[in-house]
Amino acid sequence: MRSISGRAQPTTLDAYRIFATATNGTLFRERIKPTPIVTHSRYIKSLHGLSVKAMKKRRAKADIRDRFGFALKTRREELGLTQEDLAARAGIHRTYLSDVERGSRNICLLNIERVAKALSLPLSELFRLVERP
Repeated sequence: MRSISGRAQPTTLDAYRIFATATNGTLFRERIKPTPIVTHSRYIKSLHGLSVKAMKKRRAKADIRDRFGFALKTRREELGLTQEDLAARAGIHRTYLSDVERGSRNICLLNIERVAKALSLPLSELFRLVERP
């Protein structure tokens, strides 16, 4: 501890605790040890792997959701329907249909049947469209 009376104030960004003695009221300062800070590199390295993995392309090759969505979109465009029209015919929400066409949603069998009926296709024909290269 050093007395701060008559001395210049610290110019660094160190943290100090200032207190007075009980006997004569002299002011003292005591340097407070800085708390350890998690280093930037340690923090970033812990998140780096997850971030890079999340930023990579989701799927390298077209899976069944992508192929199904493409077949759905192709047939919808052949009929001259908008996504909104097809969604109304099938009784599903238009944003859900959009997600299915992009391959980002996993459509259930009940909705597949509704969409096939709205497209005037039997289920077997809809899946043949999906199987085409």
